[in-house]
Amino acid sequence: MASDLDGTVRGGTEIRRGSASTAPILYRIVNGGSSTTMNLIRERKRGQEENRLFRKRSLYGTILFKYPNFGQVQGQTNARAGVPPKPVETAVYIPNDPEDPMGGGYGIYLRRAAHAPVLKEFLGIERDGEDADTIHDLRILDVIDDIPSMDPFLLKSRLETLGIDVPDNCLHISPAEEAAMRRIIEAKVGPILTKAFARHGGISNEGLRRALDAIWNPTMPESVRFVEAFGFHATETSQMFFALQGVAFYEFLFNETYARLKPVAEWLNGPASKPVDVMRYPKFDVERMNMLRTEVSKATGATLRDLHTVFRAYDEAISAFDQQENPGPLRVFLGAVNGHFWRIGHGLSALINACITVEDILQRPGAAAKFDTVMETLARLRVSLSDRADAHAI
Repeated sequence: MASDLDGTVRGGTEIRRGSASTAPILYRIVNGGSSTTMNLIRERKRGQEENRLFRKRSLYGTILFKYPNFGQVQGQTNARAGVPPKPVETAVYIPNDPEDPMGGGYGIYLRRAAHAPVLKEFLGIERDGEDADTIHDLRILDVIDDIPSMDPFLLKSRLETLGIDVPDNCLHISPAEEAAMRRIIEAKVGPILTKAFARHGGISNEGLRRALDAIWNPTMPESVRFVEAFGFHATETSQMFFALQGVAFYEFLFNETYARLKPVAEWLNGPASKPVDVMRYPKFDVERMNMLRTEVSKATGATLRDLHTVFRAYDEAISAFDQQENPGPLRVFLGAVNGHFWRIGHGLSALINACITVEDILQRPGAAAKFDTVMETLARLRVSLSDRADAHAI
């Protein structure tokens, strides 16, 4: 059902446009990176009618966003036995005024039981609608909800794997960028496939090419044979291969993002540790600021450690299989790859949004070291790094 982002958030905090009291989650929805936010209002303003991902015009007054729900997946109303948990969810934010998305609006949460009537009421999209545009758009929304983040490369790869045609350039990734990313993933995942087949009599050049093609087409016999060789069921092939692609993609993106974290650490240990006007504020407020800064610093460190742990296990499993003829670590990693995929997808998205938040305030040098700005920024960072969106009135 509609959330109460349209003027108040749970707990009674008033949303005042453009002020420091704007709900931190609303800031993240509007200003988040492409991993967590798909701003369809901005797409409408580009005026490229023929290059739209969705067909229903009503969606182009909204912002799609991801939010974490770790620890609550068992309570999802539409959870089914045997279906892997998906602890990062998707919602549609509908601003009261598309020209002022920070002014508040409504949220439609796609895994809530009551989302269908609200989807119809606010956007004119019926879950049981029969027209081709509705069926197309709902299918894409469901695909988006089935992956940890909305990174354009990852989404495009998933849509293509499922045979869903979308217009060229609608996800703003060039053919050259896509080809480069595919080469990086093939270089990472390819040796696993080739080694697996080499262990069973070798592989021809044509077989090698087919093994690499199997990374992008899990219906190929090579994909199924690979999964079954490690003791998994053929029905797990599609999700397992996509998760392997995703982990390789996230590792590359993490390496590209790592340098952006330095200003975050410098701000936390510099301006945020002692604002220039801190002496004007009561002791209670200062203590609250220090507690919040400690919480954010710990959350940042924990997220980094989680990512390093998964990527290290991934690299070591590949190395053990490729160089030491030991399939054990890779079998263990593959058994947990779906969980790794969701965890690092959220963790990396959280760090990217933390970078965006700090980069934003550093563009305002005079304000970055003031108490009110520090508190506002710490609150936004806390939301970005949280595993549980419900704790922040979403």
